[in-house]
Amino acid sequence: MVNESREVSSTKKVLFVNQAVEERALQSWLDSNKINEIEDADGLLWHVEITHSEVPDPKNPRESIWNVKIVASATISAQELVNTETLCLNSDSRLLKMIEGQEITIKLKPSFFQSSTSEKMRTDLMDEVERVKKQLKVKSLHELKRKLVCRWIEEIKIFGNKNKLL
Repeated sequence: MVNESREVSSTKKVLFVNQAVEERALQSWLDSNKINEIEDADGLLWHVEITHSEVPDPKNPRESIWNVKIVASATISAQELVNTETLCLNSDSRLLKMIEGQEITIKLKPSFFQSSTSEKMRTDLMDEVERVKKQLKVKSLHELKRKLVCRWIEEIKIFGNKNKLL
């Protein structure tokens, strides 16, 4: 990693990390650890989106902190809802007709955290992604997915926007 530094006094140096280099290193790390997709207990594939930013620490402006947001989302069709047993062909036929031919994007509640260094952020990120993986794999999310599908249908009825993301 390339760092730039500037002499402040004869004994202290303030370190400025080249953010572009840090961004590339982090993206490379994310790609190599393959944490961008998770399969849930029902067999549905969730895409994991990680956004991060380095900002000045409000407590100490000479330091920085990393803000990280993790969002798991899935794009599903009526057929996938039946295949994962989220909806039943017979009892949910009305719902299935309403979404037939369309794909619905559903998102879980985002996860946020802060870290003081990029190295700590990577460790915290792996821990948080593992927590999300366990949450998705341990229990079935049929009820949650069903509620999100119903919310999507309600929003179409109210707003008429078929591209609305949940």
